[in-house]
Amino acid sequence: MTSSLRQVRKEELDKLLNTFTTDGHEIFMSDCMAVLAQLRSSAAADCDTGDKWLDRRGRIQMLETVVGYSQAAMAELDNFDDLVFEDESDDTLNSLEE
Repeated sequence: MTSSLRQVRKEELDKLLNTFTTDGHEIFMSDCMAVLAQLRSSAAADCDTGDKWLDRRGRIQMLETVVGYSQAAMAELDNFDDLVFEDESDDTLNSLEE
């Protein structure tokens, strides 16, 4: 029996949630946020050229993505029942609306 996209994604989100609740992930996120804060606060003093600022901006955006990933995955899990997947037929969608 093949798994639906919904089942596969739910399993992935459950595994991610298990990762996000570990002590190691908490330490990692704390470190990322500290580096992010430092990069933001020192940008004006450290970036005296446009190229340096663009490099700094790229690092800040990358860290913002990393920091936001777990929040986005948890939000997806919170709203999971409202999501529609490509392999769900109109019949499935109609039964969900009832």
